[in-house]
Amino acid sequence: MRGGEGYCYFDTYDVAELLNKGDNVISVLAHHVGESTYSNLPGKPALICKVEITVDGQTQLLGTDETWKVRRADEWISSGARMSHRLGFQEIYDAQSAPEGVNEVKFNEKGW
Repeated sequence: MRGGEGYCYFDTYDVAELLNKGDNVISVLAHHVGESTYSNLPGKPALICKVEITVDGQTQLLGTDETWKVRRADEWISSGARMSHRLGFQEIYDAQSAPEGVNEVKFNEKGW
């Protein structure tokens, strides 16, 4: 969590250029430090995503709920050394181990 007790910062992205007519996929790779640092409080990892789509003056809201699929990112290797008590761990990400097609509409998320 970036923030302090009782508040949390969030990022905003305009993804309009990335959308295609028809079906689209929202895929998020999130990293949870898991330890207290100068910018992170310990706690359970979580993700909240809200998408606002406005077409011809009509707005549709989509967001994270129990229908979203999730899995531990095994390609994020947890053997990195802790850099200091104020910082998190060295980040090691093996992109070759990432599931292929995760950003495709017909991706098979069996086991997620």
